[in-house]
Amino acid sequence: MTRLYLIVGVIAVSIAVVILLLVRGGGLPQETPRPTAMTCRDFTQATVTIADHTWQVALAQTPAQQARGLMECTSLPANVGMYFVYDEPQQVRFWMKNMRLPIDIIWISNNKVVDVLSNIQPAQENGGERTIYTSPAKIDGVLEIKAGSSATNGIVAGSEVTVRR
Repeated sequence: MTRLYLIVGVIAVSIAVVILLLVRGGGLPQETPRPTAMTCRDFTQATVTIADHTWQVALAQTPAQQARGLMECTSLPANVGMYFVYDEPQQVRFWMKNMRLPIDIIWISNNKVVDVLSNIQPAQENGGERTIYTSPAKIDGVLEIKAGSSATNGIVAGSEVTVRR
């Protein structure tokens, strides 16, 4: 009988330890964030779907995030981008300061593509004039994606846009 109590006691203590570890989060392996091919931004904050193609995007919601954009990024996989969010529709201006790669810029308003600028090249760092890209109308969102992706995926003015956060 003593042996039975000992076995039951060991089982009870084992169950208690397992429960304690699970409650504290140390019992099961934690899911590690999956690495992305591009580590300059967190491209898992939202998704943007246009013309049956979905991009994982980093969000640029604050003025500081919007000013930084994709600066210094050295690669941009075909399925990721940056989505700029504006609370109020407004005309915005972009330039390619400290950009290391060409991109497509997609101007968005009311969940529709307003216009697409394709294959925008990085600014020249030689002291020359900088090119400013101004939205053609008041917009409430801008998507920056890998150069050529808008044409490859059939994105044109009027295309429907779905953003999921």
